[in-house]
Amino acid sequence: MITKFTLIFMSLLFLNCNDKKSINPIPNNVVRSATENPDCKKFFKKYNEKYVQEESDSALVYLDKAIDCDPENNNYKFTKAKFLTEIKRFDDAIKTINVLVSASDDPAFKLFKGIVMLKMKDNDSDKFLDSVYKDFYKIKDPTSGNEFYRVSLDNYFKGKEFSLNEIAELKVKYKDKGYETQNFTAIEELIKKENRETVLFKLFNIN
Repeated sequence: MITKFTLIFMSLLFLNCNDKKSINPIPNNVVRSATENPDCKKFFKKYNEKYVQEESDSALVYLDKAIDCDPENNNYKFTKAKFLTEIKRFDDAIKTINVLVSASDDPAFKLFKGIVMLKMKDNDSDKFLDSVYKDFYKIKDPTSGNEFYRVSLDNYFKGKEFSLNEIAELKVKYKDKGYETQNFTAIEELIKKENRETVLFKLFNIN
């Protein structure tokens, strides 16, 4: 079933045709290109089919073929990182995320890595997430997506009261923008009812 939370995040989400009603935030450097190689897209389509059929091994084979076919396509790599996380191959997911981090200055990729580290109970996860948190605050002209991720980390490091106050200000800032307002309302509701770790896990549909 599509949850209210999933629907609300449509403006931030990257929903593949294989999506199992999951939450998939889009880092700025993950885009679909109209000029994608059609042969590569065929491999990615086969991945989608195998994913829906829950044939994980075959799905990963086709996803790797898509990446080999188009090594510069961050969409494929991001999808692989999410897929590996979903099947709980966290070490392999980290390796894939590291490729994205090394090729981009988008802190959302680093956030994804930090959250996977947190799920793995890595002793360095808090230190890493704190560095990402600081990166978001350094952005001079943040997008609504940047601010969305940042308030999620506000909640993690400074608590519910602080983050909810920040969200209230952001809802005023984006009051004339429907999707943004819905997104901040959704994260507000999530912060109110979930613990700080769960809020972060839900950003990338990590169970």
